Amino acid sequence: MLIIKLVIATLIVIICTTIGINKSKKYESREYILREAIMLFKGLKNEMNYTLTPIPNAIESVRQNMKTNLKDIMGVVSYELLQYNAKEENITYEIARLTELTPYDIQVISNGIITLGKTDVEGQVSSIEMTCATLENQLQDSIESKKKNSKLYKTIGLATGLMIAIVFI
Repeated sequence: MLIIKLVIATLIVIICTTIGINKSKKYESREYILREAIMLFKGLKNEMNYTLTPIPNAIESVRQNMKTNLKDIMGVVSYELLQYNAKEENITYEIARLTELTPYDIQVISNGIITLGKTDVEGQVSSIEMTCATLENQLQDSIESKKKNSKLYKTIGLATGLMIAIVFI
């Protein structure tokens, strides 16, 4: 009976610690996604300024260097833009699939993409610069919250698991 309790207590500690680690990884993922979003917009700016590439093709060429889930989502957005059926709700919905981002991050990225193609090149470049500046502020916020909360969630997961295991035994 004691062995079964110890096995169950160990499983509880492992599960709670894993939950804490997964929660802390959300903060790291947010930072990486925001970095890639900034890279995306800067790449789009270069594509529009120097090669005058159409927006869907520019998104497609820039997204090839991405490594996070944003790459797949931008592929869907690029495809919708090529099919001429990209609606603002669809773009926002696709970006909202990135659960690591805050609602404000989602709004900034989707608005940055939605405004593309609605003005001349200079207007688009200034819109991209404004989006990049906002995303860089969000990135700094993300780095601060990662430093503050990442270790906290790992520790809370372990401590919760140990408390439940102690009460269980």
